[in-house]
Amino acid sequence: MSTNPSKTKMKTTTPTAAELSRMAVTEARERFAIRQEADRQARETAEELVARLVRGDDTPTAADLSLADYAAKRTGLLVKAAEAKVKAAERAQLNDDTELAELFRPILADVYGGRVPVVVTGIPAEAKPGNDGDPLLFIVQPKPTHTAGGVLSGMVELVFFRPDLFAPLDVGKVEQQCWALGYTVQPHQLGTSPAGKMHRDGLRLTVHRASYPVPILSAAPSGDAVRDFALTVNGDLQQSVRTASKPPAITGEPVARRASSKLTGRRVVSSVPGDDGEVRVTVETTHEVTPGAGLPDGYANERLRQAVGQMDGQVADGVGRVVAAGALSITMPDLARPDFAQQAWTVRTRFILTYRPH
Repeated sequence: MSTNPSKTKMKTTTPTAAELSRMAVTEARERFAIRQEADRQARETAEELVARLVRGDDTPTAADLSLADYAAKRTGLLVKAAEAKVKAAERAQLNDDTELAELFRPILADVYGGRVPVVVTGIPAEAKPGNDGDPLLFIVQPKPTHTAGGVLSGMVELVFFRPDLFAPLDVGKVEQQCWALGYTVQPHQLGTSPAGKMHRDGLRLTVHRASYPVPILSAAPSGDAVRDFALTVNGDLQQSVRTASKPPAITGEPVARRASSKLTGRRVVSSVPGDDGEVRVTVETTHEVTPGAGLPDGYANERLRQAVGQMDGQVADGVGRVVAAGALSITMPDLARPDFAQQAWTVRTRFILTYRPH
């Protein structure tokens, strides 16, 4: 008695066009690296033959030298060809990473009060006017998003198809919305051109900093990330108590005291995961701050507290978004000391930041 063995069907997935284009780029880069290594070896061989002849070794023949030179020339040409193929593959690469563009979708929707459809795509050729003559706005992201420490960057292009009665794309409103969210962008207007019965407005945004309301981190905040955040706080404190100082009127006259700030301590007090998937991190920092000459003590105290409070809402790379900020204490030096004016103030701060693990 025999039984038919059961056959398990393997599920196969066909790579998308974007995946195939990424594979082509990877293969081209690998081939380029192989060509570079072969070229390096060929050149070293040719140089070694020359060095041996210079030392008086007559073993290498003219044929050996000629063959080595031609081999090096050959590999050099292959390197140039491989490099050209890498550039061609990169130009032809299709992008399906539209994370940055999706972040801008609600911004553009708000600019037009939700009255204009907003379409996100990673393929520039897909940005075409509709058949109904209605306005249509595309956010095109031709290259993948760069993400580091919860901060997104890259480039997107806005393509707005509009009828005659619609106003052109408002760069100022786009910038204003980005600024309100704490994004750092650099706009470059691409002008207006006809597109059938429609007008086509173009705007390129180079995005230096953008982030989710709760930044997404691939790892828990590192010691270096916390240090960098504390140093940012330190710089803001120093800036807040600077005063305009005039150069000495007489040679040898003492220079007026300048503002300074030194980070003397930083620590993560707690890191608590919440039921909503967010992690709340509490960070405390300590600084020795010397206000600039002529700044009244009460005013200096107020400025320092404002500098700390203004960190609320900012994103600290690799740590999270500040959701609470305050000065725990600002301690002035002993007034009884004769060198009171030269002594630093001690400023202690506390921040609560949130992030979401990747």
